[in-house]
Amino acid sequence: MDFSEILEDIQQTTSEEINFPPPSYMEDEDFQVKFSATLRSVMKSIRLKDTQLAIINSFYLGQLLDQLSTPSERLKYKHKMSLHYATIVEKTFDIFEFFPEQILRTKKLDVQVIRKITRPQIRRLRNNLLIFAGAAN
Repeated sequence: MDFSEILEDIQQTTSEEINFPPPSYMEDEDFQVKFSATLRSVMKSIRLKDTQLAIINSFYLGQLLDQLSTPSERLKYKHKMSLHYATIVEKTFDIFEFFPEQILRTKKLDVQVIRKITRPQIRRLRNNLLIFAGAAN
């Protein structure tokens, strides 16, 4: 899947209302419990080849890591997962940070494609998604 196909896929529109699923944890749980539950959900959805759920769970795990206050805390938790999963989670969150509901509009994107996207491409996708979603609203 080349960059233009990825960009086209994340800019899909629909007239249907999007109901983004909640995370696999309760908000009042401590961070370690949230992290563990979400990591299990990421691994299971990838193993079951549930493409959109894998991206959604990766987004939530990336969001959790982003909430940590220091880089050393983020690194501590990133070391609790394989480099493969850490890369997927970080890149997924970086792309969809401001518009996670776009995940549900994608048709072709999967976590393996996201893992292979370069940092400059992620910046371009974020910028294009900001412009696209802003214009759609």
